[in-house]
Amino acid sequence: MGKVIGVINTKGGVGKTTLATSLASEFSRRGYKTLLIDYDSQSSATHLLGFYPEDFIGTEFDITNIFREEPVKEIYIKENLYLIASNSKLKEYAESGKSGKEYYLSDFVQGNYIEGSKGIKEEYDIVIIDSEGGGGTLETSVQIASDYIIIPIRPTILDETGTLLTLKKLIENIKIFKLKDLTLLGFIAIDFDKRAKEPLERYSALKVELPEIISSVKFLKTSVPPDELFLPELYRRAVWSKAFANNMLIHDYIEKYETYNKDVLLTLENIGNKILERMKR
Repeated sequence: MGKVIGVINTKGGVGKTTLATSLASEFSRRGYKTLLIDYDSQSSATHLLGFYPEDFIGTEFDITNIFREEPVKEIYIKENLYLIASNSKLKEYAESGKSGKEYYLSDFVQGNYIEGSKGIKEEYDIVIIDSEGGGGTLETSVQIASDYIIIPIRPTILDETGTLLTLKKLIENIKIFKLKDLTLLGFIAIDFDKRAKEPLERYSALKVELPEIISSVKFLKTSVPPDELFLPELYRRAVWSKAFANNMLIHDYIEKYETYNKDVLLTLENIGNKILERMKR
């Protein structure tokens, strides 16, 4: 049975899609059959991979099929990597008055509503879910559907507030929806400018504040002790925006156009190693 990793942060623009797509690429290259689910109505991951989201509305690839308890077909990206695309209708369905709307994604992942289905989780080694910000139903649904949670952060004053709110909301949802097995896998600083004073100060503050909060919540499961939850940082580089502008995954872009930036890929390899190790505990 595969592992499901949800990438969440209530604040928009903190690098959720950057992290989700990069991890999906990293694991697929290692030979893990990997599925990326774009559970964001802005469809950033779908756009990044070169697709027009509205083309999927009303088709077998329409993610809103899950709210009608129908199958959703994955899109083959490359060897070991598949995508379930998003579209603009997702938020409308997710925030409807339909009872139990927070559980539809989980039911789809687990195979709870299609007779004879093993669930998407059974078909893949790793499932990564890119979530929408805002703290609404879409983000809650990702938490319910996941085995593990990773929170990307940008160490600025505004984004620090968003990270703290994300952790608070996660703790609330673990209680409300009884997510006793959900495990916080870690935090990753994205677009981190280590030469600037503010990011360094904010990051240092978060490395103290977040473990203190987590340590005070006895029912919050963590993959490692709270003060060890911070994974290697992804530093600010122009190569990220160049890759996305060309609708390319970071590994493919660097290997084709900027091999001198391979240290970025080594960092992703290091992050991947640590994630796999933590999921084995």
